[in-house]
Amino acid sequence: MIRYYLSVTGICLAIVLISYFVPNALSFFWDEISEWFANLWLNLLWITLLVKPIFMILLPYTEIKTTTLPWIWEYLKTIKGRTFKWLRYMLLSIIYFLASIWLKYRRLLGITTFLAIFTHAGIYIGWWIHIGFGLTNQLQTRNILAGYLGILCLFIGYITSNNLSLRLFKWRWKTIQYVSYIALIFAVFHLLFLDIAEYWGQIILLMLYITLKVIEHKKLNSI
Repeated sequence: MIRYYLSVTGICLAIVLISYFVPNALSFFWDEISEWFANLWLNLLWITLLVKPIFMILLPYTEIKTTTLPWIWEYLKTIKGRTFKWLRYMLLSIIYFLASIWLKYRRLLGITTFLAIFTHAGIYIGWWIHIGFGLTNQLQTRNILAGYLGILCLFIGYITSNNLSLRLFKWRWKTIQYVSYIALIFAVFHLLFLDIAEYWGQIILLMLYITLKVIEHKKLNSI
């Protein structure tokens, strides 16, 4: 865990520093890298947030309490005579299996999400400084301001995503990690301020996430 934490942080920091000190060299290349990291962090953020409610909602509906595909397949073969039920359980079981895997590495996903957005923003910030677009002007731009606030929220989650913080903050640790929900809101605003017509799909994902959280909350309260 700590090895991944340090190595990936080092790689992302190196990319940002290189783009900052040589902004003119391969400028088109840095733009492509920044966009790639932007797509990466956004997808990882959605996966990190969606995986838990999906897992918790499916948990009561699947009789499979295993994380190995052979066991899933053996179970499905026992109900293959009932086509609809077989297909339903196959679909739920595969989603349950994938969600359990993602959930297991949720902390690593959170770390990677922050590092991806850090790299995306760092490349652009270096270029803005190079062309004289200072911090004051940046903060007066709505989409950039929303992006900065989102990065701040994710940074709080990033620096506390380790066992030392878990021992230090104890029961408060989970509350601190909820800051990623706020980062999600700023991320959506960051995209909508850029081009609402292009990123309207993010509103759909946000509504889906809220719906899943409401269902999850009701399921937990009914137990």
